[in-house]
Amino acid sequence: MIVHSTDGPVNRELDAGGTAVWYWLTTLSSEADADLIEAVLSDDERERRSRLRHVPDRRDFGAAHALLRTTLSGYAPEIAPRDWRFERNAFGKPAIVAGQAGRPALTFSLTHTGGIVACAVARGPDVGIDVERTGRVTDPAAIAHRYFAASECEQLAACSAEEYPMRFVEFWTLKEAYVKALGRGLSLPLASFAFEFDGASGLRCHPHDGAVGWHFHLSSLAADVRLAVATRGEGDEGAQGSHVSFHCMRTSGPRLELLRSG
Repeated sequence: MIVHSTDGPVNRELDAGGTAVWYWLTTLSSEADADLIEAVLSDDERERRSRLRHVPDRRDFGAAHALLRTTLSGYAPEIAPRDWRFERNAFGKPAIVAGQAGRPALTFSLTHTGGIVACAVARGPDVGIDVERTGRVTDPAAIAHRYFAASECEQLAACSAEEYPMRFVEFWTLKEAYVKALGRGLSLPLASFAFEFDGASGLRCHPHDGAVGWHFHLSSLAADVRLAVATRGEGDEGAQGSHVSFHCMRTSGPRLELLRSG
């Protein structure tokens, strides 16, 4: 389901096992948006933002973390956006502190690239999200042969020169979303799991450990942008994890098109 909203996630319900994705085109940000960002960022986030050299990077960093904080408060309105507190696991994956996460635990993943920020929020399932533009990697074939699974390299080799850059980005976003959902960072070799495009809209994953309960969604935000979402649940949550809703923070933002799921 794709929903476009101008109001943000205010007092919304998030079913156990369901995932909500919110995205924002930061190049359309207003002065009011800048004020909102400053009002909700933590001191640590402001300090981390200040280390970034380029203005667009600082803009996207602030917008991404403000989007996450306001989105979380939309599903847990008893906590103000600025009051959310986070911790990291041994591999660096951020999570809400136990006293705020609730039951089932509220989980999230955050991503941004060149003027687009997005977050995925769920209750129960592990979740990962990634968004990328084409053209950022100068030699995608070299990256693929070094890091991708052999079967993925074979699929890329079957692409035309025009198709190759986008298919590479599609594989990359899916793999990043998977790794983010697992929360193991670079400790998991990217070649230890593989994705397979099935027909016009199908998608298959071969997990590194053969686990079941995974669901993936690959979407287009623009001709040169792909967004991937990975969710993993257990038992009933594994079945419910296939439901993902997509929401845009501005009606003037890009319209998302779901390309593949599996």
